[in-house]
Amino acid sequence: MQMAEGVQGAACVICFMTQAYQDSANCNLELKFAHQSGVPIVPVMMQPNFTAKNWLAILTAGSIWTPLYD
Repeated sequence: MQMAEGVQGAACVICFMTQAYQDSANCNLELKFAHQSGVPIVPVMMQPNFTAKNWLAILTAGSIWTPLYD
């Protein structure tokens, strides 16, 4: 419930892209909810050489990723 309220009240959702983020069921739900709610998603690459797959690749496709791993 708190996650949904946070997403609904957000100007955007920043996802810190790592393998752990991609493997997280909670992160999956949160980002899918943001997408369905029309909240902008800002992907930030936090792990060098990481490639998003499956649900994360779909939800961030076409987005400009900000690299912050250096």
